[in-house]
Amino acid sequence: MSEPKVFQVHFRRKWIFQIYFSDEILRLLFPFVFRVQWCLCTVLAMRFWWFTVYGEDPYIYFTWNVTYGTISPHDISQQAILIDDHYP
Repeated sequence: MSEPKVFQVHFRRKWIFQIYFSDEILRLLFPFVFRVQWCLCTVLAMRFWWFTVYGEDPYIYFTWNVTYGTISPHDISQQAILIDDHYP
């Protein structure tokens, strides 16, 4: 039997712990790990693709009713341009 493989786990460049695996465990574990990574990458890629393909139109359209009417600020009548019958 060969010596166990050592994997060090780091977080923010600090060593946290070591894991010792034998060759038999590695042969069983690595195909599963790569399959999970591939599935996660595929799901993330499909999610980003969904948001880019089904994005909304970047333009907003307003329907305004622009008229010319009379307003009375400070009790003085005057002509003004009204948008949807309101003074802007």
